[in-house]
Amino acid sequence: MKPFYDKNFPEFVELRDKAKEILQTEEDLAEIVQLVGKSALAENDKITLEVARLIKDDFLQQNGYSEYDYKCPMAKTTWILKGMVGYYNLAQQAVASSNGEITWARIREATGEVMHQLSSMKFQVYPFLGLGVDQVGSHTTRGTVSQGV
Repeated sequence: MKPFYDKNFPEFVELRDKAKEILQTEEDLAEIVQLVGKSALAENDKITLEVARLIKDDFLQQNGYSEYDYKCPMAKTTWILKGMVGYYNLAQQAVASSNGEITWARIREATGEVMHQLSSMKFQVYPFLGLGVDQVGSHTTRGTVSQGV
């Protein structure tokens, strides 16, 4: 499958691997959350928990009886993952570069509409707005996290 992905969807493998990494980290953090609570986590760990929930609930969970979800073109799958992983990366960068000034709560408050858009991506019909998959994945998250936070 690697030659197929490399030729047709070169970003997919990297995005898939990053999503798997986020989900694995979330699984490790779940034990800590059960012991001491979510509030004891570092800000970057809170981001990981929320994006992992987004991936599980809005990307991996499917409804075989719906028009939008019983099948998904590979380009749309890549587009959705690009948006979610891009949001994760930008949120992590915002926290890491802020010296403690930017918290997950501030990011979530400032980007509530983006989070809603990310969770609604699977309901949209591809191709979106006549843009190519390389343009669509980046327009959802480009600079959004750091603006207004």
